[in-house]
Amino acid sequence: MVQNITNASGEYRHIIQRKKQEKDQVSKELTINTQNPPSKRTAMDMISHLAKRQRQDHVEKLDSVQTGGNKE
Repeated sequence: MVQNITNASGEYRHIIQRKKQEKDQVSKELTINTQNPPSKRTAMDMISHLAKRQRQDHVEKLDSVQTGGNKE
C-alpha cells in the first residue's frame, strides 16, 4: 500500500514538473513573440510591395492604352 502511494506521488510529481516546463516554454515563446513580432514587419513589407506592383501595373496599362497597345 505504501509502495503504491509512493509510486503515485512520484508519477504526479513528474506530471506536474512536465506541465510546469510546458507552461514555462509557452510563456517564454509568448515573451519572445511580443518583444519581436515576426510577422508584423513582414506583413507590412508584403502590403507595400503589392501596392507598388499594383500601381506599376496600372501605369503600364495606361501607357499601353495611350500608345495603342505598343509599349515602345
